[in-house]
Amino acid sequence: MDELDEARTELRRLFKQLEEIHVAIKTQKSKIDELVKKRPPAINRLPVELLSQIIVQSLPTHDDYLVSTRIQAIVNRRTNLSTVSRLWRNVILNTPKIWGDVVAQLARSGDVPLNIILRGYPYYREPPSQWLDVLIAKADRWRRLYIQDVVPDNLNIYDYWECPSLEDVVICNPYRVTSCPEFLLPNGAPALQKLKLENFTLHSEFAVATAIKTLDLTFGRPCDRVNLTFIPTQSLTALSLAGDTTCWSLLRDSIHLPLLEVLKLAVDNSKKVMQAIVAPKLMCIDYFHDLHWHVLSFDTGEKFSHVQRLTLDVGCNMDDGYKLCKELCGVQHVNLHADTMDALFTLIDGLKSTPADHWTCLASISIYGLRLRPHNEEFDPLVQWLTKRLELGWPRLSVRLSGLSSEAVVGVYLHDLYSKLQTCSNPEVDDVKLSSSVHSISNGLFQVDLSGIESFVADDMISTFRASVP
Repeated sequence: MDELDEARTELRRLFKQLEEIHVAIKTQKSKIDELVKKRPPAINRLPVELLSQIIVQSLPTHDDYLVSTRIQAIVNRRTNLSTVSRLWRNVILNTPKIWGDVVAQLARSGDVPLNIILRGYPYYREPPSQWLDVLIAKADRWRRLYIQDVVPDNLNIYDYWECPSLEDVVICNPYRVTSCPEFLLPNGAPALQKLKLENFTLHSEFAVATAIKTLDLTFGRPCDRVNLTFIPTQSLTALSLAGDTTCWSLLRDSIHLPLLEVLKLAVDNSKKVMQAIVAPKLMCIDYFHDLHWHVLSFDTGEKFSHVQRLTLDVGCNMDDGYKLCKELCGVQHVNLHADTMDALFTLIDGLKSTPADHWTCLASISIYGLRLRPHNEEFDPLVQWLTKRLELGWPRLSVRLSGLSSEAVVGVYLHDLYSKLQTCSNPEVDDVKLSSSVHSISNGLFQVDLSGIESFVADDMISTFRASVP
């Protein structure tokens, strides 16, 4: 046999071997398919312990204040997940952590902490004692308490509760509350860390747990000769004050808050409050100011020059803005309402400078409350200020446009504004909804994600938007 015959014989052997391999592969695939059919669905193959943790983590959290809408979201999510399969339903029913917010399922919730919601009652009706007694018996397990629309007289039923594990309380009322429920006093809730009271009338006897870290108060009618001595000065890290505080009696530098990091103000005598507070670790100020109130600056000197983050939702003139920027000269990140731009970035006559020139450490600006129009002339002072910074050798700032999703935006207007800002800053755009919408558009410099828009307008919008891109 010559070499050619040997090569042909070897080829025939290899072909036969290949056929056998194909048959074996087909047989093995069929075996695998049969085994897969016999296995439980993939959705049911997770270990029960892991599945229960995944479900718990997927539920809406209470990291912020407890609100009824968040509780309803938990109920909806729990119901939807229970319809996935019989296994998922059984896991949900038998995992106590998943039921920590359900009053009616106290037995099912085991020993996990409870999140309680108490809705308001009519004036003519007493709270139903049959379930209230059950709740009170479990007060040692309460972690979060949300009281909504409760008539002030009915708040007295909570006076003698003792809640040693209670960490978070919200009382939201359309009615004016003239006294603080006694269970909020230090002896009733010693572990309390977050407290939010709305439409509350402050009295001199008001006090809260000394361990509280977050305090959010919205005041109703003014109170005579009230100070802020009730604030737990040694533990508080976040303080929010809003409402009528005209009659407060405050002395300069009288309130020392050594750990305070976040301060939110929406009061009508903000100057007195800021002059009274001493907060060496304060990092963030959110300042909300009614357009009819003309006093913007605090006259605090350099006391708050270390603040790094500032939110301004105010109406002010340039002179007042100049004073405020000088006081808060160390800010690095500013969040501004669009109506504030003119007062902060326009040259002041006689000074040849703008209020924002005091922000020498500034790294980013976020602007919300936008109403985009042709030419976007309200942005001219900001663009001119940013351009001047670049000419003086300062680094580019990040400029974020946010809050555009509340109303439809004409794509051309947004693109024009973005292009204008791009010449003097690093612009970014948050979630946005265009008046004529598409799924996504990108020209390399500008990208908008608009998923979920009706498909019948997509083609028309793509053409319209791309035609506006040079």
